[in-house]
Amino acid sequence: MGIVEERRLIREEALRVARSFAERVRSCFGRATILVIGSYARGDFNEWSDVDLLIILENAPKSPLERMDNIISRCPPPAGVEPIVLTIDEFETQKKRNTPLFQEACHKGIVLVDELGVFAEERGCESLKRTGS
Repeated sequence: MGIVEERRLIREEALRVARSFAERVRSCFGRATILVIGSYARGDFNEWSDVDLLIILENAPKSPLERMDNIISRCPPPAGVEPIVLTIDEFETQKKRNTPLFQEACHKGIVLVDELGVFAEERGCESLKRTGS
């Protein structure tokens, strides 16, 4: 097997793990929008890379620490998955400010779930890759 095929298989497995975790998050927290961002979305991952998941929740605690505690206690991520949890209002603020996080999500992100319609085409992210869940 060549290096290109090996990297493709590694990425496919990482996305499978991310999709599985996204389904668990949905069952734990309800409606959500979940994307793979970072090196696995861009394709420039290496053996030390985590799978970065941007998780936007409809009804999330305002405190980022409470959000992470909720994820870790109610729906622990698998090894190698790094959740970034935002409220929908926080993500809208990221969008208004055109932050690097928004740019990464919009231009490189791989949508696993978009139940909140955050990345509907009419909202200005036509370049998103969509995989479905």
